[in-house]
Amino acid sequence: MQIDDILSQFDHSIGRFPRTAVREAVARREDLTPALLGVLEDAARDPRPFASEDRMVHIFAMYLLAQFRETRAYPLLVKIFSAPAESIHDLAGDVVTEGLGSILASVSGGDIGGMTALAENAKADEYVRAAALDGLLTLVACGLRNREEVMAYFDRLFDVFEHDLERTCLRVRGPLAGGGHGQDPPRLRRRLYRAGIHRLGRCPGRSGPRERSEPAIPERPIPHDLGC
Repeated sequence: MQIDDILSQFDHSIGRFPRTAVREAVARREDLTPALLGVLEDAARDPRPFASEDRMVHIFAMYLLAQFRETRAYPLLVKIFSAPAESIHDLAGDVVTEGLGSILASVSGGDIGGMTALAENAKADEYVRAAALDGLLTLVACGLRNREEVMAYFDRLFDVFEHDLERTCLRVRGPLAGGGHGQDPPRLRRRLYRAGIHRLGRCPGRSGPRERSEPAIPERPIPHDLGC
């Protein structure tokens, strides 16, 4: 199977999983990697052609390069997901909320710079920023970063976004919820208590967890069978 044929099968796979093409791509990792990086380069340069719901090649490129632990994909993904919120869900669909944190961690090589840049990017989508924080915890779980370092960064976010405490709550709360607050450093735990979100998952001025309007996310299938 030619490389162009594999990419074509990826791109027109709505409603079916191109298992043969995926197996071929994994078996020919060295041959496919430049082509997959080329797809992300094109998407980073101009995402509009990939925003159609019947385009999937860039989604497969993200998951395969994550499976390959391809660090050259890291800056491309950071650029792609730095796009304004109104366009990123058309481009990536459920990847934003379902897989982005793990994808970023997989291609980072342990470098947190791209993820922290996304987390602090005021123009990026809120879900993208939360996924970047989740990616940091993935690095901790994989032993590529120590927990104290990442918790110190989470703590620093309250200083970076001191003017916008409520949104800082919403960003930090989700990733920490899965990690167990009991392990949080005392300073961060005090800040979470003062923000009103420790354990309860609440933020200032909110009567319950996540009572904000959610952006509409077009459904775009995620190739879970890639095993990423």
